[in-house]
Amino acid sequence: MQVYQGFDVLVNKVRLHEQKEVPHHLLGIVSSNVIFIIKKFRNFAIPVAKGIKVYFNFFVVPSIVIPKRKNSSKLS
Repeated sequence: MQVYQGFDVLVNKVRLHEQKEVPHHLLGIVSSNVIFIIKKFRNFAIPVAKGIKVYFNFFVVPSIVIPKRKNSSKLS
């Protein structure tokens, strides 16, 4: 929700003076009359996430797939 413009109080967006102290990205980048789907957010977030720790990229970039285990009655 913080990607939308004009909902600063509603979504408790970080205040401008706090944003100057710590880098914040993708806040208020979309007009409130635009439908902003997760795929679009991901496309904006990927360039920002480059260089950030691997665990963050794991959650943002779904190209990393964890193989599913087959159901088995045996415990390994």
